[in-house]
Amino acid sequence: MKVAKALAGTAATGLLVVGLTGTASAASQAPAGATACSTSKVSSTTAQGWCGGGTTWRLGIRCTTGAYQWTTWYTYSTTTRLTCAGGTLTHYWIDTK
Repeated sequence: MKVAKALAGTAATGLLVVGLTGTASAASQAPAGATACSTSKVSSTTAQGWCGGGTTWRLGIRCTTGAYQWTTWYTYSTTTRLTCAGGTLTHYWIDTK
């Protein structure tokens, strides 16, 4: 799973890219050349996320049912949302390749 890779990359670069239980925003902290990403909780069942262009990324969520869901992979800057098919949202993050 790419979450571990994203967390390791975050620790190495000092960027906050992955938000697991809260809002994560690297937009104001990103050094030149780094890709900024952000996630946020929209409601008890929905999260949204985005990344700047230049990287391949997707939004992932986990719900109280134990289900994991992901968007398709994006290679451009856009905002996308995911909603739990059942239960409520417990975690949300951005995966990158």
